[in-house]
Amino acid sequence: MDDLYSEDQAKGIRVKRKRIGEILLDQGVINENQLKEALEYQKLSGKRLGEILVDLGYATEEDIAKALSQNLYVPYVDLDEVQPEEEAIKLLPLQLMENRAVLPLRIRGDRLEVAIADPLDIDTLNEVSRITGLIPEPFIAPRSKILEVLSRFRASLEIQETIKSLAPAETEAEEFIGAINLDTAEDRPTIIRLVEAIFREAIVSRATDIHIEPTKRDIRVRYRIDGILYPRFSFSKDIYPEVSTRIKLIANLDITEHRLPQDGHVALITSRKEYDLRISTLPTKWGEKIVVRILDKSAPLLHLEDLGFSRDLMSKMLDLISKPYGFIVVAGPTGSGKTTTLFALLEKLDLLSKNVVTIEDPIEYELENINQTQVNEKAGYTFATGLKHILRQDPDIILIGEIRDKETLNIAIQAALTGHLVLSTIHANDSIVSIYRMRDLGANLSDLLSALIGVISQRLVRVLCPHCKTEEKLSSHQLASLGFQELPSLKAYKPVGCSRCEWRGYKGRTAIGEVLIIDEDVADMYLKGRSAYEIRDRLRREKGFKTMLDDALEKLKRGITSFEELRRVLLTKS
Repeated sequence: MDDLYSEDQAKGIRVKRKRIGEILLDQGVINENQLKEALEYQKLSGKRLGEILVDLGYATEEDIAKALSQNLYVPYVDLDEVQPEEEAIKLLPLQLMENRAVLPLRIRGDRLEVAIADPLDIDTLNEVSRITGLIPEPFIAPRSKILEVLSRFRASLEIQETIKSLAPAETEAEEFIGAINLDTAEDRPTIIRLVEAIFREAIVSRATDIHIEPTKRDIRVRYRIDGILYPRFSFSKDIYPEVSTRIKLIANLDITEHRLPQDGHVALITSRKEYDLRISTLPTKWGEKIVVRILDKSAPLLHLEDLGFSRDLMSKMLDLISKPYGFIVVAGPTGSGKTTTLFALLEKLDLLSKNVVTIEDPIEYELENINQTQVNEKAGYTFATGLKHILRQDPDIILIGEIRDKETLNIAIQAALTGHLVLSTIHANDSIVSIYRMRDLGANLSDLLSALIGVISQRLVRVLCPHCKTEEKLSSHQLASLGFQELPSLKAYKPVGCSRCEWRGYKGRTAIGEVLIIDEDVADMYLKGRSAYEIRDRLRREKGFKTMLDDALEKLKRGITSFEELRRVLLTKS
């Protein structure tokens, strides 16, 4: 293909109404003294005036880019507000985009809209045309913004380029030495690079889980980010045997076993952090599905104040954890932050003066001055058997990762009744229902209510991006669908999406919750067989009990989360 642009054509777009310095003066970005100083530096350095003004701190890259746009009649693009199409970005090699500061934005027929730091870089525009077969339409953007966007796509682009380079029958082998170091992976064989690039992209994306799923036609990869599964990419089934073998190998799994589920783990090391990857395989109709849970071992333990609970809820939680003995349960579905809350509560205690022993599956947080043990069912070390042995270790506080069966529950109750502080979690919809759930597991209701001092129930909701959220008015009908019967309308906020939240509209999660304190009145209602509805209604009327729905309403009013997010979380059964 012939070059689309020539030097003469480049000169043709330099139709100047004013020089860049004059434009910046008119806009009030710089003053005359600053311009004069920059021009003096230009005589000595030979640099462009815009670069000098940025170096001197008199203007930003955005200021210069907008001045260039006005000077050259080339439109400016705000990359914080415009989402590049992934199909467009895949058209160019990553190295070219980074070296030339050019970023494909959208495909429009036979044209390719591109953000470029220097729209007079004719060689780059012609190279874009040659590689893509499309006519590049330039938009000006600051170099740093282009590189920032590319950094977010780097891992994804590396994966795509690696997949393209793979031959269907490629086989590779490398001795596994116990941990993956992502900082020394550049010269590794292609399959190994692909697996490690998937891990790297998931970590950069803040994913907690990677799902690698065989379908009828291909292999789909999804990441769970802030509790939601997002499709990322797919690749051919032809290379999946090598990919799954590599993952099994590093997790010390049987690479010849495809009929039974397997579980393993591997350490993953980067220059800054250490991760524990929990790997699970499951035979499905179209092949083995692999799920990788990512645990950040170097992440600091979250403090109770960081979890999003209101002051009132935190006060009640701290009162519970200060008790010398009793049973405290945190209720909620999988992934609702129950374990995080328990450890945040433990962190509030003087652990040096107490013997704290845990039994977990798996150990997710490491806390100093406590004794942590992990379930090993293959060796016969279950929650119940572990708890029996822990009671012989003179414990003050016992943390049980989860109440799963009657035996574990009853041992926990007896431990609380005999002078220990016992903390655990259970799967239940809310604090009031959780007591019925434990009764149904086989607990004696009278013993349970004698041991139990409080139940915390919680969910995690996504936090609206503060940079792009926008107002919306909720009708009484919408509010009633969530249980807010007495509100005629409400001003709230909804997600939009921008570069800062990776176009999701949300970034991070926060907790909503409720705390049920078990006193004589509460115990009496349960023992008299009152329904959950009756107990909740009486507690709200007579004791000012704040439900999880009440907490959710406060976060909705304050613009922390959205109506749609509350519907997703609160109307989903655990």
